[in-house]
Amino acid sequence: MTNETNVTETMGLKVSDRCDLCGAQAFVEVVMESGSLLFCGHHARALRDSYSKTAKEIRDFTDQLYTAAD
Repeated sequence: MTNETNVTETMGLKVSDRCDLCGAQAFVEVVMESGSLLFCGHHARALRDSYSKTAKEIRDFTDQLYTAAD
């Protein structure tokens, strides 16, 4: 897995970016050889074992999630 810095990684994902599985806001971008997949935090955690072995890069912005108490 490589870690290249670019505009997307620096700025994070947009609010309009949606999980490819459920349509919730995406917080994880998985860059594969054939393109990118976007996941909400839930699906990123649930599928981590599946994509982590073949991903070229994983851009995780789940640290931007916060609760109403924050």
